[in-house]
Amino acid sequence: MNSIDRDRGNKQLVILSSRFPFPPGEEFLETEIKYLSNQFETVHIIPVNIHDYSMEARETPRNTEVLNLTPSPSSLKKTDLMKKLLKDPQGRRWFLRECKYFIPNYTSAMLKVANWIGLAVQIRNQLSKILKDRQYNLSETVFYSYWLGPSATALAMLKEFKPSIKVISRAHGGDLYAYRHSTPYMPAQKETVCKLDKVFVISQDGSDYLKEAYPESSEKIGVSRLGTRAAEGKSISSSDGILRIVSCSNMLPVKRLDLIIDTLKRCKQQIYWSHIGDGPLREELEMKVQEELPTNIQCEFLGRKKNAEVLKYYQTQPVDLFINLSSSEGIPVSIMEAYSYGIPSFATDVGGTKELVHSSNGMLIEKNFNPEVLAREIDQFALLSEEERENYRSAAYEKWKEFFFSETNYSQFAKLLREFEGI
Repeated sequence: MNSIDRDRGNKQLVILSSRFPFPPGEEFLETEIKYLSNQFETVHIIPVNIHDYSMEARETPRNTEVLNLTPSPSSLKKTDLMKKLLKDPQGRRWFLRECKYFIPNYTSAMLKVANWIGLAVQIRNQLSKILKDRQYNLSETVFYSYWLGPSATALAMLKEFKPSIKVISRAHGGDLYAYRHSTPYMPAQKETVCKLDKVFVISQDGSDYLKEAYPESSEKIGVSRLGTRAAEGKSISSSDGILRIVSCSNMLPVKRLDLIIDTLKRCKQQIYWSHIGDGPLREELEMKVQEELPTNIQCEFLGRKKNAEVLKYYQTQPVDLFINLSSSEGIPVSIMEAYSYGIPSFATDVGGTKELVHSSNGMLIEKNFNPEVLAREIDQFALLSEEERENYRSAAYEKWKEFFFSETNYSQFAKLLREFEGI
């Protein structure tokens, strides 16, 4: 990455993460931070869900510093958060204002809302202390929540006290779409979006969703896509008549790995399926594989791998097709990574997946698909000529290069934050 050829001045960035730079998770921020640190003189990272700061953190650029929150907001008991909420005038106002949104239809969400705003109050309090101790020049500082969660709400609450503060947030999937939750309601989302200066959603689908929900704030909502690094090579096709399929995810219900098995057991061609990832459903899925997959289908569960190991697998092993049958997504970075290696994808049409997958680089599948129909499509893909497969691979790579290359996306985003003046 080339450094910027002009002085960064005294611009400062304060990032509210969930755990980063501590593992696990937020791998995308691990890539993004390099571009952010190149545009700002100093970058302060505040992980709000860390209890143990003694664990080994991931490496970050030299001009970054981790600021600890003590006590960690997420370590507080719900009863303590409720007390903080009830004692805080702003917290009470936010909670009472929120009642008109959730009480008519989602009374069961009351505790969730109280916990959310209680967390936001605690984060706001600790941020206020950091602002005082660090004596930030607010005209030269941008505050950035990586998730549209309680941290973003805390920034929105802080904005009420300090109107000159510049506050923005990203929005992904689980922190964005209400329908992904058992109670389809996102606490304080309307007020948070209204008070923030800008919300950058990682997909056009997510941006459209948020604008439709809050048209009065539509001018604050924009798209800033995630991205993955350039691959060190390309994946190769199988040459032995076996179709090699890979999936990569946690073994959770939302990923619907059981439907991959239900589909593959109906396929007629020789197929080798490798899954990268682990989780609570592993034992159940291993049993289902043993009991249901016919002899023409081979399967291996590779377990959890570091991101570098996943990419090394794509580079060194033949992979013909990536498959993702999730019931919901923000926009799947796993497919971006596969595309950067020229691996086509079959994926369900959920969230922003349609912004990645189409007929020239794979297949977009209905969310509630018929496994018998999908099995026939996979069998047909297995019978494609070498030239036809190469066309899919080239289209996958070009899609990644045009829309999901980290160098392009994160450089533009970091520059935008540096020059951000609010609304």
